[in-house]
Amino acid sequence: MNLIGIRFLENGLSTEGTVGKIVIQILAAVAVAERERILEPTNDGRSAVLQPA
Repeated sequence: MNLIGIRFLENGLSTEGTVGKIVIQILAAVAVAERERILEPTNDGRSAVLQPA
């Protein structure tokens, strides 16, 4: 099985190996949390607009 890895040359991060997999999982979790943080006020605003005055 061929895997593709990413190496960030400036700071030495890599997605290869066990530590790289952990880094990817952490970044994915942060992305999900950020998306949810953004969606909360967006959905609140939409609900406020759709409610009759």
